[in-house]
Amino acid sequence: MQENKNQLAVAELARRELARRNLKDFIAYMMPEFEFEWFHYEVIDNLEKLYNGEIHKLMIFLHPRIGKTTIVSRFFPLWVLGKTSSDKIISAAHTLDLAKKSGRWARNATKQQKFLNIFPDFKIANDSGEASNWETNEDGYYMSAGVGGSIVGAGFNWGIIDDPFRSRADVESDTIRNLVDDWYSADFMSRRDPKRWGIVLMHQRWHMDDLAARLIEREAKDWVILSYPAISDDGKYLSERFGEEFYEETKRNTPVRDWASMYQQDPLTSSGAVFKPEDFRYFALSDLKKENFTFAVHIDPAFSTKKTSDGTAVIVTARHKETGEIYVLDTFSEQVTPSDSYAYIISLTEKWKSAGWFMEYLSVEDVSISPTQREFVRGLENELRRQRLFYTIFHFKPVGQGKKEDRIKFALEPMFNRHAIHFRNDEQENTTWKKLQEQLLKFPASRHDDLSDVLGQGCFMWNERGGGLEGAAEASKMYLQKVKSVKKK
Repeated sequence: MQENKNQLAVAELARRELARRNLKDFIAYMMPEFEFEWFHYEVIDNLEKLYNGEIHKLMIFLHPRIGKTTIVSRFFPLWVLGKTSSDKIISAAHTLDLAKKSGRWARNATKQQKFLNIFPDFKIANDSGEASNWETNEDGYYMSAGVGGSIVGAGFNWGIIDDPFRSRADVESDTIRNLVDDWYSADFMSRRDPKRWGIVLMHQRWHMDDLAARLIEREAKDWVILSYPAISDDGKYLSERFGEEFYEETKRNTPVRDWASMYQQDPLTSSGAVFKPEDFRYFALSDLKKENFTFAVHIDPAFSTKKTSDGTAVIVTARHKETGEIYVLDTFSEQVTPSDSYAYIISLTEKWKSAGWFMEYLSVEDVSISPTQREFVRGLENELRRQRLFYTIFHFKPVGQGKKEDRIKFALEPMFNRHAIHFRNDEQENTTWKKLQEQLLKFPASRHDDLSDVLGQGCFMWNERGGGLEGAAEASKMYLQKVKSVKKK
């Protein structure tokens, strides 16, 4: 009997030691009923890497009620503070009340005998504040915060953002998305410790321009991204505990956009994308016979120096003389001065002329209410005359002709969805080509649309010249009819 007791005592001490060392064993000791699945192990493994300094930024995308908050916002901070009581944690959610729930849960857990068995020296500071914001006796703390709220005076080693958006309505607001991004960049990131820190971001992928999308666009190489769709591309179900019946029933009874964002972590489908990946068509330049094409250069000038503004966009397209299909030959998009723009435009044009392609025309967006863009057009024409370059120039005048989204949709969508627009397959590593494709994939939710807009301009101008794809010109006429009805109102 005594021997059995000794064996049990040794086994208990071993379990406590494992719980001190490993997050998975800590969770199992504190909550034996927690049902671990394979993706939980991946999440836990990366949280441990975060704690050990092997990584600094971690994104986790999982559907609701599957244990991510339990692991990340509750057990991970508890384990960290048990191991290193001087560490500082800020845990944020879309509302302060929601963040406080995890903080309160963690503080209550520190009083459990199980926790004290693992970390017997851990102590809450005697003068610690409210249950959701508390300090250890070694100056560490757990602070709850609402996204967008003040965290002035606080800092963190470990920062957790668990659902920064309250709902789809919030994330579809440009204003709220910008506020969340500004808070993250200016407030949250500025509070991290300069030497020992890590960040975890979790939220449903509601939108192509949500916080995760912006961070991936700006700093993809810095993040470890764990994204788990409920049903994989090969039809496998993520969780055995939820199972096929749950997933299939939920899919049937959930609107497509909500299923895509909440369960599939797919912001593209969630955003109601117009231009889908499977509809992109590619070509090799070497396969084209230039005598079968004429080409045009399309320009959308812009002069703002703000990083959030669109740049001057230029696209070179070629139209097949018989099929009317359009091939995108070249792209340019940068925030440059007008004189630099002229140089790029002329360089692109002469590049294709000297290669033996026949140029038909150049089109430029000429916004009559914008003095700067009128000056741009005049400056371009003067520069062409100075260099004795006599291009045929057409002015594309969208003012009073509806919203930019309508121009893109009516001019570009019909041809794209009929696979009549082709992109070069040898330019996929080119940054500007990537920007064009990202803008199309994210439309109409993309923050930038200069390249997609100028491609729409190109389709519209080709259709206006006739001889294009059957049905495309009709779409342009529909666009103009819609514009006229708007103007009458």
